[in-house]
Amino acid sequence: MRPRKLFLILFLSILLTSLNVFADSDSHLKLRFDPSTVSFPNTRVGQASSSQTITVSAVKRSESDLDCSGFVGCHGIKIGKVSLSNSTDYNLTSDACSGRTLNKNQSCRVSVTFNPQESRSFIAFVNFPTSKKLYFVPMKGKGIAPAVTLSINVAHFGDQTIGKSSTYAVNVTNSGTDVLSITNLAISGDSVFTQTNNCTSSVIAVGDSCTVTLLFTPIAVASYSAVLDITDDAPGSPQTVTMDGKGVAPPVPDPAFEPDNLDFGVQQVNTTSLAQTITVTNLGGATLNITSIAGSGAFSVVGGSNCLTVPVPVNGGTCTFESVFAPTTPGNQSGNITITDNATDSPQSIPVVGIGFVPDTPSSSLSANSIDFGKVVVDTTAGPKTVTLTNTGTSNLAIASVSVTGDNGNGFAEKDDCDGVTLPQGGTCTFSVSFSPIEVNGYLANISIVSNASGSPQNIDLLGQGVAASGGSGGGCGCDFNSSKPFYSLFKLGLLMIMINFLFLRFVYRRRLKK
Repeated sequence: MRPRKLFLILFLSILLTSLNVFADSDSHLKLRFDPSTVSFPNTRVGQASSSQTITVSAVKRSESDLDCSGFVGCHGIKIGKVSLSNSTDYNLTSDACSGRTLNKNQSCRVSVTFNPQESRSFIAFVNFPTSKKLYFVPMKGKGIAPAVTLSINVAHFGDQTIGKSSTYAVNVTNSGTDVLSITNLAISGDSVFTQTNNCTSSVIAVGDSCTVTLLFTPIAVASYSAVLDITDDAPGSPQTVTMDGKGVAPPVPDPAFEPDNLDFGVQQVNTTSLAQTITVTNLGGATLNITSIAGSGAFSVVGGSNCLTVPVPVNGGTCTFESVFAPTTPGNQSGNITITDNATDSPQSIPVVGIGFVPDTPSSSLSANSIDFGKVVVDTTAGPKTVTLTNTGTSNLAIASVSVTGDNGNGFAEKDDCDGVTLPQGGTCTFSVSFSPIEVNGYLANISIVSNASGSPQNIDLLGQGVAASGGSGGGCGCDFNSSKPFYSLFKLGLLMIMINFLFLRFVYRRRLKK
């Protein structure tokens, strides 16, 4: 075959192959999704999740595929209408891909949300149709919600003695798939039904329970009914429990005590508290006969009581008695008042408590514990010097007496505004002391303060020394050194020294002039 003819055949083959590629160029591209699967977090039923975005990109199927970029007729992948399948609980919130043609490495985005209407798992798909293939991205999510299961829906209390209580426990279980929040429990109907619970203090985790305790306390012979409403964030709220019961009279005496316990609080040791009154009510259908009432420990029953002299009538009859607390030791104390009668639960006990205390004692503080006058010339006076006494305790400080004691205390003169005074907490008074020695000697005495403070008596030590006046003469100055004023004597001595120095300097100066 001629080379020219061979070249022509080869050229036509390449041309036909290229035309076939360009006519269907998207067979060399594919769509890639990020993420490839959309997983939504657990979402509360009836609420929408946050939006999640899917990025769609056109990429080569493989590295060996022909890259048609730059050739005439080359085109990308055209995406049709993006849709959701099984999409009741999913929403397409934004779509930038429908009708879009993506060339190599181009991308677009769609956003979806999850809005479950039931408490279960959901799977759906985001569909991306092209001319050659239907692409899809799976979506999965779970709808969660609390659910309430009650252990009972009806509480039949039956016959109940007047004034007595019977209970029903209702267990409230979160049988759902999300935490349960109980916001209110309320009873409508007869007020003899009450409730206590541990349900509203915190949320209830999945599978956990709380308890509502229903109490029925009839106040008369009658039939009663009520409804407990439990309000929460679970479907079907509020949940209800119906209640009924009947009050009946007791066939025997039935004493009740008001109050059923006594707290006397704090009481000073070796004193007696004010009396507290206890009322006994006979709720039974038979007369109550009380034979004795007795206290224990520091608690006793005092005064006259009609409980021991007159039977207590049926159906609400009452009597009273009084109790007091007389502690002899400090600290917490407890006891009982015991009532003996003809009731089936005799004897009954009323717990009593109190605290004995010893009152604080006053205490005192001195600004100084001693006064030292040092050396003082006989027949002169030093001072006065003062000391302050302060009541540092928590009760009044009573000062009984103040006196100066000591073998030679006659050299000290003391004045004060403390003797016989009662100082309140934080109050003060003052001692003023002067020293006048009458002879050359050492003086030692003290001020004795007698009061109701601990450590009484308190003492202030007084010290001083009597000395003779300084004497002598010198230099013909004619100075008097026998003055009774020590400061004045020192002043004259200073003048004498100045004169002597002046005469000496004058003498030296004249000697130098003669030389």
